[in-house]
Amino acid sequence: MTGNDERFDENLKRMLQSAIDQPRPAFQKRLVRDVLAEVCRQRKLEGAESGTGARTNELPSTVGWSGAEGEKIRVFLRRLLRGGPWGRPAVFAAAASAVLLVAAGIWLATVPAGRTMGQVKCLYGLVAVQDDGASQTVAEATDLKSGQRIQTRAGSRAEIFLADNSKLIPAPRTSLQIARSRQGPRILLEQGTIQVEAAKQPAGKAIRIEAARAHMKILGTRLEVRLVEKPSGARQTRVRVLSGQVEMESGGQKVLLLPGTEGVADADQPPVRSSVVFEVNDLIGLFNQSKVLAAQSGQPWGPPAIFDLTTGTLWTVVPAQRLQAGGPNVFSLKLKYPGFRVAAYRLDGAEIAVAGSGRVLRLDFSAMPSPQFPDYVILKVPGVGGLLKETAAGLIECALPGTESDSRTLLQFHLPESARLEQVTPGVVGTSRERNRLIVTVAARVRLPEVCE
Repeated sequence: MTGNDERFDENLKRMLQSAIDQPRPAFQKRLVRDVLAEVCRQRKLEGAESGTGARTNELPSTVGWSGAEGEKIRVFLRRLLRGGPWGRPAVFAAAASAVLLVAAGIWLATVPAGRTMGQVKCLYGLVAVQDDGASQTVAEATDLKSGQRIQTRAGSRAEIFLADNSKLIPAPRTSLQIARSRQGPRILLEQGTIQVEAAKQPAGKAIRIEAARAHMKILGTRLEVRLVEKPSGARQTRVRVLSGQVEMESGGQKVLLLPGTEGVADADQPPVRSSVVFEVNDLIGLFNQSKVLAAQSGQPWGPPAIFDLTTGTLWTVVPAQRLQAGGPNVFSLKLKYPGFRVAAYRLDGAEIAVAGSGRVLRLDFSAMPSPQFPDYVILKVPGVGGLLKETAAGLIECALPGTESDSRTLLQFHLPESARLEQVTPGVVGTSRERNRLIVTVAARVRLPEVCE
């Protein structure tokens, strides 16, 4: 019970502090009256318990809170009067324009429908809009008002257009609420997944999304927010950025998410940033491991590489010195061999915009925050041939071209999951089976051929 009480206290505190954005003064005024009335009632009870008698400040003591939710509020206010975690003066300051969170921690649950702020329509299946407990099934485009809840059933999907031309697409089994504020639209994801195509926001405004106590600030981007319930029952927020930038905050810490990255945060825990591409994360891990091994052994280690033998794709790390300036935040990279559909990433997992094909690539860092220029760039080069050949015994042999070197290199091979290793030279550092692949890592004294001039 203690954990639930503390969670409720924090939710109530946060809503009191953020309620200044709500646009309906009459509703705010009524809630202020109810809050103060309950405070006065609790003061009287405290006075009776201590034998000092009831205090003054006579406000109506009849409050529209009842049941379990009302009892939670009364317990919370009793704590405040006894010198709670954020003090009595704060409740009066925040209550000047308060919207209370009173139903199982659901944000905006008590907010009545406000002004129209967009439209919602059903793409397919069953989509409902709830307002003050009443539910309306959506078919054609329907006006969406501030504070309403949108729910999609199993096998259903909706499309929401906001007044600023932003678009939201809730996936099946998703529940969310949208409210207007002075700082821009505010979205609470209660369950499921939403895709967001945010329009560029005016100065001083941003779209804000909350999911399982993680907060996202969006200035204009394409992203996906997913709320996951883990087997333990704990909730986890996952944010995938397709374009633009997203600020994610959880557990008192912030991370900046760039295109091609994903932020993951358990409730009240700091977010962790990674690439949405598994191989990029694997190569970053190998790169960091190489640095650790070099420090421990005092011997040089070369940049690692990944050979995906299921697709003939090479993943390699290229020093930034190979990039040639071609304009503001734009650089060119010349390959030794023609490459097509080449992709590039930074070592923090962010995807770099790549244009061109053949031997000359154009890398555009304009969308990156400062510092613009990385020390290394990860390249994905598809269609690399000649790595595998069949032997007379019917076995598949992988022989990498290269030269003997004094430095070691971590090489990782991605094979079909059904593959069986007969012999590996040099020795294997580690193996695993994941993502329908057999992953083998070796440490070789070899210098691989350069892919760039």
